[in-house]
Amino acid sequence: HLNSYHYNGNYQLLEESGHVSHTYAYDSLHNRTAHNNSRYQVNALHSVLHDGKQQYSYDARGNRTATGDTHYQYDGLDRLIEVSSPSQKTTYSYDAFDRRIEKKQYTLEASDWKLEHSERYIYTGQNEIGCVDAEGRIVQLRVLGEGLGAEIGAAVAIELENFLHVPIHDHRGNVVALLSPDGDVVESYRYDAYGNEEIFSPIDSGNPWRFSSKRVDPETGLVYFGRRYYDPTIGKWLTHDPLGLKAGPNLYAYVLNNPMMSFDLYGLFGMREAAAHFEAKQQRANMARYRPFVQSLNIPKLKNATIIFTNGICTSPEMALAHAEYLSDCLGGCDVTLVYNPTSGGPLPGEALRAGIRRADGNSTEVSDLLMEFAEAVINEKGPDHDVVIAAFSEGGINTSNGLAAADPKITNQVTCVGVCPGRIIDKNLCKDVTNIVNESPWRDLVPYTDRELWKSKKDPEYAKRYNLIFCSSHPDAHSFDHDFQSPSYKSELSDAINKIIEKRENQ
Repeated sequence: HLNSYHYNGNYQLLEESGHVSHTYAYDSLHNRTAHNNSRYQVNALHSVLHDGKQQYSYDARGNRTATGDTHYQYDGLDRLIEVSSPSQKTTYSYDAFDRRIEKKQYTLEASDWKLEHSERYIYTGQNEIGCVDAEGRIVQLRVLGEGLGAEIGAAVAIELENFLHVPIHDHRGNVVALLSPDGDVVESYRYDAYGNEEIFSPIDSGNPWRFSSKRVDPETGLVYFGRRYYDPTIGKWLTHDPLGLKAGPNLYAYVLNNPMMSFDLYGLFGMREAAAHFEAKQQRANMARYRPFVQSLNIPKLKNATIIFTNGICTSPEMALAHAEYLSDCLGGCDVTLVYNPTSGGPLPGEALRAGIRRADGNSTEVSDLLMEFAEAVINEKGPDHDVVIAAFSEGGINTSNGLAAADPKITNQVTCVGVCPGRIIDKNLCKDVTNIVNESPWRDLVPYTDRELWKSKKDPEYAKRYNLIFCSSHPDAHSFDHDFQSPSYKSELSDAINKIIEKRENQ
């Protein structure tokens, strides 16, 4: 089928045609107001009350409590813990990292609920990769490679009840087919733009990962993204955004109604993937284009501080995560959150030119905005006694400086920065405090010296106070071009700078 799509001036999908035909209408706040011939009723909090066929109810916190005769219950963190109908009930459990770890399904017999099925989930970081049954037997497992982010489009193999399958994905990361090891189609799937699906299968494979490579719950039809449940029937989230207004004033809108060009990693905010359509020459992993993302190491967090790492140019997601893990090790094993600064996949001169332009114009970019938005979300959640510490390497120093300059002082006053070989040395006037760690010799690391502010600081000690510069000599084991976040030349100063902040906060 040839599918076609039409949009309004706000890049919201108005019409799709091909294997399915749908029309949509929206208001100025990203609420869907019509779908085909059905009109939607939406309240002041952007919750759908009626979609022309079904009525929906909500609690005082904006969580959906009923769809027809199906009822929903939540815990104190607004996580779905129970779905019930007159004859069936399903309960869900979560761990401290907001990962769903268990599901139990019950059937009503006489007046008692009888347990019929239970399963526990397996994760690598925040990414769900499988489940075990009540006997501890692995019944579903997938191996993740490289995709659009999170699990989306990343599976290279799926095992279901001991049968191996090869998944095929579309450009959005939807699983569109499962192949046998011999190349035969075992099961195939078609989706409309918002994820309503058709399954074509001579046998039920039991594959739970379909739309956006996420797990679809058969008991509800909801898609579990990791932090929220998505309802493809109305193109909305079941609950409000845990990050608040980060993605805009509408706390329920799915990718701002642009599902063919955007995706959501965990149910927090949409991201545009303009480069998801890889040309053939770019399909090698090292040439793939990425988008910014946020990912925690998911290890014990500090009580009064959140540590963020943001990388420089020509860095793959895997290398950026390795840097974050290195920083965690330097700090004794505490959690570090990566705010990924994506590589374009192009050659070094092009990436260096990009960094130079960002430093020259001083404008915020997608990654600098994401950096500040995440810092704001942490501060709003943790309160005024919580510090955000940003360790910024190379171009990360440029992105951090540009982000700080555009951010609200109420946020930046709780941000402390440590620049390591920064492409722009970070100004103390932009944040609570700063340390800039650079090589004492431009012959060993030229990058910080491309910032004229560094030269001014070397000539004028009084001027240098605004940058709190620490000059390091190269370690004997360092590379001749000593521009590496994991260089032994900077390890001690990096650890000391951040540990002093942590100790000061943790002792308060």
